[in-house]
Amino acid sequence: MAEDRNRMIDRTESGLALLILAALLLWIPVIEIGGLFVGAIAVILIILGAEAFGWRHQMLVWASVLLFILAQIAGFVLVGSFASSVRSAPSAGAAAADQILSALDGLIRGLLVLVVIASISEALIAFDLSDLAGRVLLVGAVVVQSLVSVILLLFVFGPLIHQAVADAFASGSFNAGPIADASARIQGLSAYNLLNSIPALMFAAAFYRTYKHIRQTVKPSFPRSWTMPQAPSPPSP
Repeated sequence: MAEDRNRMIDRTESGLALLILAALLLWIPVIEIGGLFVGAIAVILIILGAEAFGWRHQMLVWASVLLFILAQIAGFVLVGSFASSVRSAPSAGAAAADQILSALDGLIRGLLVLVVIASISEALIAFDLSDLAGRVLLVGAVVVQSLVSVILLLFVFGPLIHQAVADAFASGSFNAGPIADASARIQGLSAYNLLNSIPALMFAAAFYRTYKHIRQTVKPSFPRSWTMPQAPSPPSP
């Protein structure tokens, strides 16, 4: 029984170590897919080890997984709805611009909600295992990630795309020039994505504290008699 529990604790520790790596990779666009792969392995290990830490941790782990899956499904639905609205829009005129801009606004609002849900999912998986400082970091990371997303989507990229769509239909017929210009400007503003490193580092620090907390307080240490040299027994008479 104790051996099974120790095995579960080892799996949780390995999962948390991989979560640290995943958090550091996920915000980097070029290697983001690698972060998703590492994160998936981490979650599987944490699920396999959750039983050792009680029902509350198990509940939060499954809630985290469920929220993440729901966010992914909602994301596909959201993108599909936006694409459908764009395809069904008239080919030119103010009506086309209005329909596309309305769909774009809905997409941006939906993405903001999904970012918050995904951030909460990321925090829940380690929340019950963390100490107070770790929990503060997890909550802070969710808040900061939400604020960063608001800045990027509502104040940086969103208005730029919004204006480009409006300009593309301003003459009454579709003109791809403003869209191309906006795309080039977005590429030039890619440095703003560095803001995503702030919550990523906060999540990584929180997962590290959780990992350290488990090693120091949860995982049983070997008995002292196992690690200290034994005094020789006196010779028998």
